[in-house]
Amino acid sequence: MAEVWKQKFGGNEAAAETADKPPAGVKGKKKGAAKAAAVVDGPKSPEVLELEAKVAEQGQTVRNLKAQTPKTPELEGQIKAAVDVLKRLKGELEAAILQCTKDNKAN
Repeated sequence: MAEVWKQKFGGNEAAAETADKPPAGVKGKKKGAAKAAAVVDGPKSPEVLELEAKVAEQGQTVRNLKAQTPKTPELEGQIKAAVDVLKRLKGELEAAILQCTKDNKAN
């Protein structure tokens, strides 16, 4: 009986080989999740610092709008507009970070 338990629950190398693989039902990362945030190596430019502050402020604005109740069509419109501004700012920030990173590598 002990031998049956050893084969079923432990002590075999096959279990160690499959431990590195994800379970059968688990998929890898989504394609959209592969996009990582850019990181500045070295000092940040004043433009990057300013954009980071704007993104943080706009993010807080969006959070505050989403926290309001009841949800009215006017509020939904305000939220959509605020989110659009936030997305635009994040795009500008990413471009500024890439430029800053290129500038830091050139120096």
